[in-house]
Amino acid sequence: MTIEESLTSIADKILTVCKKEQIKEAEIFLTREAKSSASEVPFHNGITLESQSDFSTGLAIRLLVGENRLGFTYSSDIDKESIEEIVHGATKTALPVKGFAGFITPQGKTEVQQTFDPEIEKYITEPATLSELLERSSNKIADHEDIKVSHNSITAVKLQTLIVNTNDLHQFHDGTFYSFELNTAVKDNEDKTTTFRHQVYRTINELDIETIVQETINENYIMNKKAKIDQEDSLGILTARAASDLYGYQFEPMLCLDYALAGMTKLGDKVGDKVASEHFTLYDDATLPGGQYTTPFDDEGAPTQKTILIENGIMKGFLASSIIANRNNSQTTGNCTRGANRRINNYYTRKFNYRPLTNPTNLCIKSGDASNEELFSVMDNGYIINMFTGGIAITDPGGDFNILGGHIYKIENGEIIGGIKQASIAGNWFEIFKNVELIGDKPNREMSSLGSTSYVWPDLLVSSLKFKQV
Repeated sequence: MTIEESLTSIADKILTVCKKEQIKEAEIFLTREAKSSASEVPFHNGITLESQSDFSTGLAIRLLVGENRLGFTYSSDIDKESIEEIVHGATKTALPVKGFAGFITPQGKTEVQQTFDPEIEKYITEPATLSELLERSSNKIADHEDIKVSHNSITAVKLQTLIVNTNDLHQFHDGTFYSFELNTAVKDNEDKTTTFRHQVYRTINELDIETIVQETINENYIMNKKAKIDQEDSLGILTARAASDLYGYQFEPMLCLDYALAGMTKLGDKVGDKVASEHFTLYDDATLPGGQYTTPFDDEGAPTQKTILIENGIMKGFLASSIIANRNNSQTTGNCTRGANRRINNYYTRKFNYRPLTNPTNLCIKSGDASNEELFSVMDNGYIINMFTGGIAITDPGGDFNILGGHIYKIENGEIIGGIKQASIAGNWFEIFKNVELIGDKPNREMSSLGSTSYVWPDLLVSSLKFKQV
């Protein structure tokens, strides 16, 4: 029996119980996850290699109780005896839901590319082979005697998802993920500055260990050359890694229709208005080849799509799941997600045990034509922000923030002269979009540190930030 057949059998049993209980509409969401990982952890007596495998199945159901109440529950204990208890648990949690007009009807699914690699399955069944890949990165680092590893790990995942409902919907998808983490530092560095890299791929051939290791080593050397903030109002380059920290979690819902209808986003009444630089185009794309959140259907079974949010500076629209779209007499954009965050999973932050909501998937900015050299050349005195380290303070829904930036590169006369471990950076989410001077020509993919979105952003040269030494 295949995994799809096995999961379908579970779903059929649940639908049988629902019919017996005279439940008119039901949705069953099932996942089967196979995961293997290997890690290197330094101890006083050397480096320890560890590898492990894990398999799990998760179930979530939503039920229509009465005319407009939706019940939700989940379980990882799926057996014949527990199915009735799971169904009863969902009915007990039922609450009125505005906008529910029935679960998704079959509409097909979107054709997507580079979301499954059979080679990754080999690493899952033989986790020891992952250790061989770690040794490649360790050997590369060993060439630099002044660099030490504090953490090094690889995770291979196969995630299979099935969604069925009482409207004869049946959606199944095989997905693979490949996560690589590396944390290094310069030995005997007094301020103990570390450099962290975390990349997620969908196929094996995307992973370039040597390049990631070299970039990490280069960052260590830059950060070891101490620099200071000497000009508060300066041009700054916002990297994708920094953007995923800054915009992750709190900003992401502001692109969703439910926030717009509730008046909880400054963008709510701006459709058709200029909200960003004319160079700036922002879109969500769950069909992006090889994207971290690329999938043929969303977490309620609707086909996914590319949705333009801001085009050439003009606000175009919002993201919506079916329930939220019904409240506005519009159509779902295929953005129903069961969002968790990176602390739950470091490769795919969607979990069966989270209630469905609306959220971005692969949040993209259209690349410009500026090379790194061109971005640097316009800065006589400026900074590159590589990450934010905490302390977010959003003072109002208008998007003001004051946050600690980390791993900041100091640029003078178009060249990087050193690193700044931390600095206070103040600005406004929306003003950044309005004050984009140049956009890089290469998109980089980063995972939101707190939210459940992938950021596919080129470097942005902006003029609306204030820097202060801490």
